[in-house]
Amino acid sequence: MRMSRSSSALLITAMASVLLMSGCKVEAPSMKIFVTYESPEPVDGGSTISTAKLGTVHLGPPLLKANFVGSEEVDFKEISLPHFEEHFLCLGPQIFLQSEMKTNRSTGMSMEEYLNGMSSEFLQSGKRIYLVIECDGRRVAHQLKISQRDDPTGLFIQYSTPYGSQGRRTQVEFLEPLEAPDDFSKKIRIWNSDSNQTLNGGALVFRVRGTSSVGFYKRAKDVGIDTSKKDKDSISTDHMYSDTWFCKETIATWKDSSGNWVGERAYLWPSVPGLHIDMDDPEVINDLRADLRSFERFRFNINWGRIGFTKNGASSKGGAL
Repeated sequence: MRMSRSSSALLITAMASVLLMSGCKVEAPSMKIFVTYESPEPVDGGSTISTAKLGTVHLGPPLLKANFVGSEEVDFKEISLPHFEEHFLCLGPQIFLQSEMKTNRSTGMSMEEYLNGMSSEFLQSGKRIYLVIECDGRRVAHQLKISQRDDPTGLFIQYSTPYGSQGRRTQVEFLEPLEAPDDFSKKIRIWNSDSNQTLNGGALVFRVRGTSSVGFYKRAKDVGIDTSKKDKDSISTDHMYSDTWFCKETIATWKDSSGNWVGERAYLWPSVPGLHIDMDDPEVINDLRADLRSFERFRFNINWGRIGFTKNGASSKGGAL
C-alpha cells in the first residue's frame, strides 16, 4: 500500500522525536545541488565524477549551486509555452537563490552571482551540462541538454521579494533603474523595508495590464510598452525579444494602501526564468526522477510539477515525485 505524502512526513517526524527522546542526535536532512560543465582535464575548483553511465568525467567549477537543509523544498517544473506544446524541464532561480530559501541553514546564491552564472558561455542553448546532486552520503550526476525557448506572447517578471511574502501589487509600472538620481527620476521607497530606503527610478519601460502567476514568477501577457524608447537595449513592440539579452533589471513600482508609490527591484525575462532542459529523451528524465526518489531522507522535500502556459493564463498540476 502506497503511503501518502502527509502520512510519510508524519512518520518521519515521529521517528525523529523517538530518537531525540532516547538521547540520539538526529541530523537534519540535507541536499547539495550544482550545475557545471565538462572539462577536458581537472581544473581548480572543479571535481571528477565516475558513474556506470557517464564513465569518468572532469567537471569545471559550479556555475549554479545551493545547499538545502531541514524542511527546505526544492521545485522541479515541467513547463510548456504558447507555440511550444512540448514540455521542457525548468531548473528555476528559486532552486539556487539565497533570497528564496526558507530556512536560515540553507545557502544559495545572490541575484548577482546567479545572473553571472546564467550568462556563462557553458549555459547557452544547445550546450550539455551536468547536474550533480549530493544527498544521503551519495553523489549522482546527470548529463542534460539545454534548450532555451522564448515566449513570443508574453514576458516573465521575477520580483526580488521571495514569493511567499510578496505584497499586494496592482497597476504595476516598471522603470529603468538609476544608480544616482537626476532631474527626472523618481524616489521609490522599498515597500518591505523598515527604514526609508529608496531606489532611483528612471524612464517608464512598460505597464502591466494583466498577469498570470504560478509560484515563483508572474507572466505578463498584456503589457503597455513605452514606444518612445529607441535605444538598442529597450523592449519594443515590434521585436520584444532578441539574442542580445536574457534578463533586464528594472524597478517595479505600485501604490500602497495609502496611495504612496512603493516598489522593489524586479527582473524581466523573455521566457520562464531558469535553465530549460530538453526532455526529448524520456530515459534521461526518468533516471533523474529515480535518483531523486532514492534520497530517502530528503525525497519528501522535492516537488515535481507540470505547468502549461497559454496566451490567456496558466494551469498547473502535480507536486510529488
